[in-house]
Amino acid sequence: MGREVKNEKKRLNRKFARVLFSLAGQKMQEYERTEDHNM
Repeated sequence: MGREVKNEKKRLNRKFARVLFSLAGQKMQEYERTEDHNM
């Protein structure tokens, strides 16, 4: 039982990390675009 829970947590963390990563990537792209406009 304990091992199953651990694996589930790992999978959730990986999913969360992927979502965070993609969000951060979008933000960086938006930021770079706005920086270009300001110059």
